[in-house]
Amino acid sequence: MSTPVLAAFEPVVPFALALERIAEQSSAARRALRRAADECGLGPVNVSKTPAGAPQLDRVGWHVSLAHTRELALAVLAERPVGADLEDLRAPRLAKLHRFFEPAELARLGSIEPRALAELWTAKEATLKLAGAGLEELSHVVLVARDEAGFVLSHRGARRRVVHREIDSHLAALCVEGELANVVWLEHALRAEPRP
Repeated sequence: MSTPVLAAFEPVVPFALALERIAEQSSAARRALRRAADECGLGPVNVSKTPAGAPQLDRVGWHVSLAHTRELALAVLAERPVGADLEDLRAPRLAKLHRFFEPAELARLGSIEPRALAELWTAKEATLKLAGAGLEELSHVVLVARDEAGFVLSHRGARRRVVHREIDSHLAALCVEGELANVVWLEHALRAEPRP
């Protein structure tokens, strides 16, 4: 059995000012990472950035992917490369995502409803994060299939399986190097209280 992939969620404390909100989103992602690291016995971990801007851990053999929205943060920790994304399912912009996808992909998706578009968007973002690539490669990530287990995407000649999890009106997508099995979703009470 493979080592678990740990996905931890953390609420983002609401702030009115943009700079405070951005700092809190980053802090919430690091709190989620700390919880995942504690869960697998790693203890305190430090995160830095690669030259491309991707997060990396100070532990050899461990990989991380971080994502956040205004209300929720996600940290995924694994002993193999991993990519994750997170979207708020209530965001009005989801209805406009169809502009980023090819007609053949939309046909395979089977719907242009905002939820389906969010699933495809997050699947592509998670795949890009796994590859250490930016949004400039979005059109090179292609939906190959959609089934009850999730999505299969093709990128740089490799097929990637992506799974989704809905939590607290958010959609998380997860993609790892190799077989996607043994995912542990660490969920706690997620409503953050506003700071005074």
